[in-house]
Amino acid sequence: MNFGELRSSVRPVAEAIAASLAMPGSGLLRVEALITMVGVEPNIDLKVEILSIHLALGTASPGTAELLRWVNDARAALGRGANPVHRQHIISKKVLANFASLPSGGSARRRGDVQPFDVGLGRRGKKKGPGGIAYIENFIKVDSHRIEELWQTVENGMHRACAVAGTGEAIGDSETMETLRKAVFLHLVRNPAHFESHKLAWEKVVADAEAATRPSVLLGSHGLPLAGAARRGGRLDGLQEKGALFRLSVERDFWKWSERLALAPIEFVRPKAESEFLIGDVPVLGYRQLDGAAAPVTAIGLRNCDSLIFPIGKDLMLRLHLVDRGKSRIAIADAEQVERFNQHQVVNARRFVYYRPDAGFEERIASWRGDAGRPEREAR
Repeated sequence: MNFGELRSSVRPVAEAIAASLAMPGSGLLRVEALITMVGVEPNIDLKVEILSIHLALGTASPGTAELLRWVNDARAALGRGANPVHRQHIISKKVLANFASLPSGGSARRRGDVQPFDVGLGRRGKKKGPGGIAYIENFIKVDSHRIEELWQTVENGMHRACAVAGTGEAIGDSETMETLRKAVFLHLVRNPAHFESHKLAWEKVVADAEAATRPSVLLGSHGLPLAGAARRGGRLDGLQEKGALFRLSVERDFWKWSERLALAPIEFVRPKAESEFLIGDVPVLGYRQLDGAAAPVTAIGLRNCDSLIFPIGKDLMLRLHLVDRGKSRIAIADAEQVERFNQHQVVNARRFVYYRPDAGFEERIASWRGDAGRPEREAR
């Protein structure tokens, strides 16, 4: 494929993302167009052709200098990368701390332990602090340092946000509400179910490409870029194998949700006395009020759920409304409702659920869990 053909095939991608460039994550251009250009034709001298790319993008272009910087960034990201982060938490340590026991003795600032339960083996694990659980080694294999920096921009505000969540102070504080919404979106994309969905999307795109009669860019359900002829040559297959496409889809989906639901109301759900929440390794679920069904959004379908539910502590769950555009509010869940929400976390967990030690969940988890299975990437 020569550069003229490549530029022609990239044009639909550029047009598809042009409307998104006003979003905070304007690096979306790098996600689709540059991963295609760098991955499909790595030997092209983009310094020479950068003006053509700039013209092809039209008003969506950030300028030739910025395009060149993104090209260099993309190439660096697809290399070995600097300062890789191997232990990547799929549940924020600040959230896990809200399920911890109170520390006995020592500094009052020291975090207590959290109880992991292996739903695959049906038994408790060793109690550990938030830093020692709910992580996956090399979950995002490429450019992990940069994606962790993005997550940190959200998690830096989580301590205060969790402290005031569910109070009138939180509802009236736009910065806190933004942090809590982004925490939902972060945990929506940073979990094993999202990885599974990405793999299925890639398989569908590959099948579509094999059926194509000419080189073209095909967009799967996650907007995966794919040049048919180049894919058959194995180049984008290599990017998929390295984890580059998954890394890019995670960031893109985070910003997509952040934009679409920037003002979505939050219902702060508190359990009645004597009840408490637990959390699973797929912590954000799509929820349907009509029949009480809950599952990962990629499984239940966005159109089939009315809210996203996310327990952020033993005594608080966030319910982000997708349809209801009313005001944010505080609600109380009775013991039966709390049990149903907890059951959803257990049933949809890929390997572990976590809760306060001595909460006495073990027998109930055993009755709920069914066949949890073992996915390719497991949390610890």
